[in-house]
Amino acid sequence: MKLKQWISVLALALVAVAPLRAETTQALMNSSTDDWSFFFKPDFEASQVAKKSAQFIGAELGSALGHQLYLGLGAYGLINNVNLEVPDYQNMGAFDIWYAGLMSDYTFSHTRLFHGSMALFLGGGQVKLSKTILIPGTYTQTDLEGNIITVDADVPTQEAETSNVFVAKPGLNFMLNLTENLELGLGVGYRFMNGVTSDAVANNDMSSWTGTLFIRWTED
Repeated sequence: MKLKQWISVLALALVAVAPLRAETTQALMNSSTDDWSFFFKPDFEASQVAKKSAQFIGAELGSALGHQLYLGLGAYGLINNVNLEVPDYQNMGAFDIWYAGLMSDYTFSHTRLFHGSMALFLGGGQVKLSKTILIPGTYTQTDLEGNIITVDADVPTQEAETSNVFVAKPGLNFMLNLTENLELGLGVGYRFMNGVTSDAVANNDMSSWTGTLFIRWTED
């Protein structure tokens, strides 16, 4: 077979084999190298309720794709006393505000020492308030002469007010890689709360800017 014929055969073979080569699909996240893994993120959140300092603790957990896309569940609760300074209403206490729901987070440049993410939390919960009301009543007592008399008096009673609320909390996070799996982060966001039905506070009293300190552990 002549040289030109060999070259023609080789060229045809290359053309036939070329479509069979494995090609990598371009995407934001490549599933061939990035797998779903477990993550856990406890955090401490500082904010305000009715223009008073309010601290929350919370945690998020779920699945992460390639240390970039985080999807999961989260829950938060008030941990300090908040003095509402509203007549007849008691101070709010631990877990008088709580909420839980779904969270998502997209992390940029996670392999760099310093990096960031955008996050969104959507959920629902409750706001509980305690109000003192006076209920007409009677009681008996003994006078100075030893006679038993009946006295009319208002009896103070605690009444609970509970509101079911919707919560949306977008935010930005700034993180430092402590190890390949553990991050230390600071976050800033805004908590939108809707559904408060009390006369003591309104939705805008429960909505507030938030600052968060957290750690996030992601499985390999």
